[in-house]
Amino acid sequence: MGRDFQHNNQEKPYLLGVDTGSSKTHALISDKSGRMIGFGESGCGNYEVVGADGFIEAVNDAVNKALSFAGVNKFEIASMGFGFSGYDWPSETPIMVKAIRSLQINRPYQFVNDVMLGLIAGSTEEFGGASEMIWRAMLSVTYAWSKRGPETRLTQLFIDHARVESEFELIEGLATDKIHLDPSLAINIIQLARKGDLQARETVRFSANELALNVNAVIRQLKFETIEFEVVMMGSVFKAGDIYCKPFQETILNFAPKAKFVQLLVPPVVGAVLLAAEESGLPSKSLRKQLFRTVGDFLS
Repeated sequence: MGRDFQHNNQEKPYLLGVDTGSSKTHALISDKSGRMIGFGESGCGNYEVVGADGFIEAVNDAVNKALSFAGVNKFEIASMGFGFSGYDWPSETPIMVKAIRSLQINRPYQFVNDVMLGLIAGSTEEFGGASEMIWRAMLSVTYAWSKRGPETRLTQLFIDHARVESEFELIEGLATDKIHLDPSLAINIIQLARKGDLQARETVRFSANELALNVNAVIRQLKFETIEFEVVMMGSVFKAGDIYCKPFQETILNFAPKAKFVQLLVPPVVGAVLLAAEESGLPSKSLRKQLFRTVGDFLS
């Protein structure tokens, strides 16, 4: 978590929240009552995927779109909250701070790992998965090329995405790091799984199971195995429905039978705005209710 200097922010009327992820980046602006007034979206904002410059570009693009949508300028922002995908260690703090300062909004802020936004926005009392799914699909495609595994329509999906002519060009490009597969392809992998491609189905099942095992590790650390608690399901992969959610939930329930699953009904960026509200010392209960209502109206 990080903070910046605070100078007379009470007269500034707006809150800014930003959520970066492996598939997309969201920016949301609300007034201090929680009424949403601006929204912006850009591409992948995980610095481990797009590099530090790509990370900064994604953050600025989303924020500028939100400011334009709202019809306000950056000097009217009172405080900011950020959830950063890829922010896992204190040593990465300078990278996050550099991105925030690149906005040139000299207001107080907080930032956390993006998984925390789901907990802030979604619990009534993350997790991602797209990048891992791409990795597992690449393995299936490589096995198919080497005849170690069965053929799969994932190969053609990746050929089309990479705009190459052949399977050999695809494998060579992946091996030499000249071809990079976007995490947004997870949606296409899920679609192939629904259509019956066995390797796509195995990829989705593997991704869900691996994510659940990571959750189980946290449950073990917290000693929650025998008590009732909530697991907030956030991220685009959970919109896939039972094909992803069922194996995810089964793996957790086998380990922690009293776990309850909560689907995040608003984008995680709402949690970033709530962080900004906290930084401004605003009461969260009424603001949260208004924010959920206005964001819900916008999404519908």
